[in-house]
Amino acid sequence: MPDSLGLDPSDPNSPFIHALWEWMDDSDHQGLITRTPAELAEIIQNRRFRLAKPASSDQISQWHDSHSLKLPSSLQNWLRKSNGLLIDGYQWIHPVGSIGPAIRFSPSLSLLIQPFSWYEFGNPNDSPVNFDLIPDSARRTSDVPVFVVGTETPADPPRIIASSFSHWVIQLIESGFHDDWSNSPGINLGDPIHDHYRRKVPPKLSPRLCKICREVGEMLTSGAGERSVMRTYGLTHEEFEQVVDAFQHRCLKIASASSKNHF
Repeated sequence: MPDSLGLDPSDPNSPFIHALWEWMDDSDHQGLITRTPAELAEIIQNRRFRLAKPASSDQISQWHDSHSLKLPSSLQNWLRKSNGLLIDGYQWIHPVGSIGPAIRFSPSLSLLIQPFSWYEFGNPNDSPVNFDLIPDSARRTSDVPVFVVGTETPADPPRIIASSFSHWVIQLIESGFHDDWSNSPGINLGDPIHDHYRRKVPPKLSPRLCKICREVGEMLTSGAGERSVMRTYGLTHEEFEQVVDAFQHRCLKIASASSKNHF
């Protein structure tokens, strides 16, 4: 990380711990932490932490303009204190310029194309952490869930590990900055795919695209490639994404309704 500052975490008055408590105060989360600065310093004294120069308001605004999405305010508050966070050589929080689309899931019946609003914001111990930047208007909150992909197997599924960026950081403080989610699926607050489509306004297709929506989806689920499907139906890439997004949305709605009727 350029312009970074190496820190001694064993000191409860170190710049790192000071920045954490200042961030919690700014984000109104001070009362959610049970550890004291001294207790945290004791736990993390053998770790290596590096802060960076604060991100400017212009850098954050440029990210918003470039991606047409908003970063969570709690992450913006952190970036204004340190543009990223390096721990033991790993980028636990990316600098704002490195926050980019999440690593794509493997094609499956439930996810043929990755939602546009999924972004990776850190990579603790080579375990990417992501958030879904669609706000939850149904619950009137701007918080966005943090999730991991896992190995995409029943034993290690894609799963939400925190209800928000703030919740994720608070979990880290409480655990002494251990990524308990990477080796165990024990932290599971839900399926990020289903949560995305619960949040998302149902896509509206033109009559032409609506007519071929099911056929396109079934071709993809049977193994056809994206380019082949686009050529077959004369779709632009934007139209292809719209159709597949609508197909995924409908499939998940049907599956959800079927599950409710079953019980």
